[in-house]
Amino acid sequence: MTSLSEVANDERTARMVLSMLIEPNDPVTGRILSRLGAVETLWRLIANESVGAV
Repeated sequence: MTSLSEVANDERTARMVLSMLIEPNDPVTGRILSRLGAVETLWRLIANESVGAV
């Protein structure tokens, strides 16, 4: 079975996946996305890793 991180390995696809998982206009997710980008944000979400102070 293919994991989300294998499918979403580019910015556009990662943003599409995140849009299905996260509420629209979530301010915390927006700050994380601007800091890390969609791919890194998705990978950390899947791995349940901290992103530090946002």
